[in-house]
Amino acid sequence: MEEKTLNTAIMEYKEIKEKLQRIPLKKDLSTSSQTIIIKKYGLYRYFLQSMDDYKVGVIKHCDRGISTIQLISEIQDLYHRLGYPPKENQYEHSRTAARRLGGSWRAALKSCHINATFVGNSIISKQEVIYKGRKEIEKYHRMPTWKEMYKDHFPANQIMKYWKGIDDFAKEFDLQTERENRKKKVEKDIILAAQKLIKERKTISFKNVVAASNDKSLTISRINNFLINQSNQKVINRPSLTEFLDKKGIKIDSTKSHQIVIAGKKYSSWLEAEQKTGIKIGTLQNEVQLKS
Repeated sequence: MEEKTLNTAIMEYKEIKEKLQRIPLKKDLSTSSQTIIIKKYGLYRYFLQSMDDYKVGVIKHCDRGISTIQLISEIQDLYHRLGYPPKENQYEHSRTAARRLGGSWRAALKSCHINATFVGNSIISKQEVIYKGRKEIEKYHRMPTWKEMYKDHFPANQIMKYWKGIDDFAKEFDLQTERENRKKKVEKDIILAAQKLIKERKTISFKNVVAASNDKSLTISRINNFLINQSNQKVINRPSLTEFLDKKGIKIDSTKSHQIVIAGKKYSSWLEAEQKTGIKIGTLQNEVQLKS
């Protein structure tokens, strides 16, 4: 009798499915058929599975039939497929998972033993930014620029939430940005040119550094911009070529220099002239007539 009753419930299910042209919800069936199915299968989802009709993404009303173990397993599987902690909108049963696994999506990820770091109300984890950053590096075979990341719809705005800036983000991958590489190049060119001038016992000035450099792309403007950047980063107190070289162990005053005359007043060194006139050494060296 039970089998005949179950067959009746199944027949009703198939008729409703054909009529609605979709997988029937539990409430679409008669109360008697619902009772028979639940008595036999325990959960409506299990019945759908027996009918080969259960599809994730279609039977949303079956959340109550998903076990906690299955929730954890599905979230972990999604995590491994994506390569980074999934966002709430990437898992269909996220609301159920959040409710059962700690009260929030972040708590659910923690319950699934998924390491996910967030700042403030951000929904994008630090791990996701790193994963996608690695993909960008694979694409360009170097650290991409801001422009390239935005073009690729990379969540570049998240970088400032987890790192001090793009240069700091690049260190995450043991890389340097193109901007940082250019800055290091200018620094190296300045130092090499200054050392060459000292060896030749010539005055170290912006103009002479440019002339002594083997890299013809080094200009007074690039040197000035570099020194301003060093000052902004608190490496030096002001955009001073003398102070920068002094930080690198290169003493301008230790070289045999010309006598410096400014407005009829003599100074023993460029540093003294800078301190007493309040004019930067670079400006003095480029605009003032040197007298030997």
